[in-house]
Amino acid sequence: KIKRHFSLAQNFFPELSKNSEELLIKANENKKLLNLVRELPAKQREVIFLHYFEGLSLDEIATQTKKALGTVKANLFKARENLRVELANE
Repeated sequence: KIKRHFSLAQNFFPELSKNSEELLIKANENKKLLNLVRELPAKQREVIFLHYFEGLSLDEIATQTKKALGTVKANLFKARENLRVELANE
């Protein structure tokens, strides 16, 4: 679907390159991933957001959320696993 829209766009904007197509595809993948993150349980979503979007270490997340480091690690593991499963199902 993305490629079809890109092909139509190229008719109107011939200066669009292969790199532009790759950027559009990457943006669509990022949107899908962000939507999947939003669907995670709150505990998992929080750890994913703090670690990958805010760049906090697991120790920093544990301190900030006042949770044991093991709990933070477990939530991150579960979140990654849930995302992996959902991405494989698409």
